[in-house]
Amino acid sequence: MRRIGPDFIDYWQGSCGSSPRSRFGIRFRDGRIWVVRKLGDEPANTYGIGYPIPVEIETLPAYVRMVVDNHLLNYPTSDVLDVLAGTKPFLEA
Repeated sequence: MRRIGPDFIDYWQGSCGSSPRSRFGIRFRDGRIWVVRKLGDEPANTYGIGYPIPVEIETLPAYVRMVVDNHLLNYPTSDVLDVLAGTKPFLEA
């Protein structure tokens, strides 16, 4: 699932069960990517450091790659890899 905000795009992992209480995703903002997490009913927040775009997925830490891989598993037509590689601009995503 993709969520677009005023200055960011979130790509979320697929849901875990019928009523997920926590979720993880990737946020694109200010030419960087961040891991984003949502716990229960609280607003989503970024976690860790931001990585500059473009970035090769192989160079990211394992936990970031897992979030991207899970997103692609659930949304195979997603443009997340194009945005990570910098071949699709933020404004077109």
